[in-house]
Amino acid sequence: MSKQKSTILIAEDHLDVRSVLIELLNLNDFQPLPAEDGKEALEIIREKSPDLIITDIMMPRLNGFDLAKAVRNNSETQHIPIIFLTAKTSEEDKIHGLELGAVDYITKPFNNRELILKITNLLSTRKDFKDRQWQQLLVESFDKNELTEDESFLKDLYQKTISGIENPGFGVTELALKMNMSERNLYRRVSQVMDDSVGTFIREIRLRRADDLLKNNRNMTIAEAAYKVGYKSPKQFSKAYSDIFGRSPK
Repeated sequence: MSKQKSTILIAEDHLDVRSVLIELLNLNDFQPLPAEDGKEALEIIREKSPDLIITDIMMPRLNGFDLAKAVRNNSETQHIPIIFLTAKTSEEDKIHGLELGAVDYITKPFNNRELILKITNLLSTRKDFKDRQWQQLLVESFDKNELTEDESFLKDLYQKTISGIENPGFGVTELALKMNMSERNLYRRVSQVMDDSVGTFIREIRLRRADDLLKNNRNMTIAEAAYKVGYKSPKQFSKAYSDIFGRSPK
């Protein structure tokens, strides 16, 4: 199976610069998503949820600063890292860009190799997060005062899932509503943070919650634990529990 390429949104109104960036990203095995201005970029971002955004500042219809604000103010896109690539070189503009949540501010003319290294390092850091066990990351997130976008999302996802698992009908649709996201963007966001699907995540949270209940209450029956986490059938619960933990409940 071929490796899926990281998608990078390019918001650049200058045709020559946009063409250079497209070629550069293609040569380095990234998938560019070009946009001619900020408004088109925002539409693509909402539709495609890219792994990274590279944007100019001075663009028609919607400038780069306003694009960044729109991305940051939307719960479905606020996690996407932004790099400003611009001819605006003032310290005030740079500070403003970073205040809007950009991870970097690069001025034109830019060095191709430096840009690719920054992109690679940024995406590699996110991949390192994804490759770690989300269960451990979740535990760590409850002990930290400052969380990254991914840690904050994971913690919120867990809390919203816990709040609904007693309902047997609780699934992806219900979780997406609680997260104020479309199902499609929830799937995309979860795939960016962990290797498990949304459904697998919900299932494991149910079973880990049941495991805690059984450990902390010796008088609780298997059937009671099953019903507490949304299983209608204790037999089905026991099978799913065994698949996760490699042993029967209690």
